[in-house]
Amino acid sequence: KNDDESKEKGVFALFDVVPLQAKGLYAYLHQRGVNHAIAKSLCMEAHYSFHAENGKYLYALAFPNDKGGYELRSPYIKGSKSPKAISFNHQIDKASIVVFEGFMDALSFFTLCKGIKHNFLVLNSVVNVDAAITKLQEWPDTVVYLLLDNDPAGEEATQKMLSALPNAKD
Repeated sequence: KNDDESKEKGVFALFDVVPLQAKGLYAYLHQRGVNHAIAKSLCMEAHYSFHAENGKYLYALAFPNDKGGYELRSPYIKGSKSPKAISFNHQIDKASIVVFEGFMDALSFFTLCKGIKHNFLVLNSVVNVDAAITKLQEWPDTVVYLLLDNDPAGEEATQKMLSALPNAKD
């Protein structure tokens, strides 16, 4: 594909993920009020370009999903690297599961909680509600807290999840 076609379709000509280290991304996290240690424990740093031959790249926070894709955020991009999927993290025995629409919401929540004290699932888009329901049905005895956006899409996703998951609370 030529570079114009790649940029039009949002296809990356170059894409690599490294540990979070860029000062500009730490400044972005600081601006958003997110604890750096929490972000570093959950996020990577993506280097990407839409043009292969110029050798220049941009960078963004890269939050991994369960199918090998990434959600990308910086002051300049709000996007993703395919495939699109949920991000499920269940590492704390007997802890509830908190559901977020996006990973920046999760980072903010864990900053407010002063650490990761809950298992969590990030939708990474309301289009992933069905996949989230399927995953959460594997945990019928665990309380699921829905912390979705207060907009029509978030409210619709919340209602769908409440209907499908008897252990869910808005």
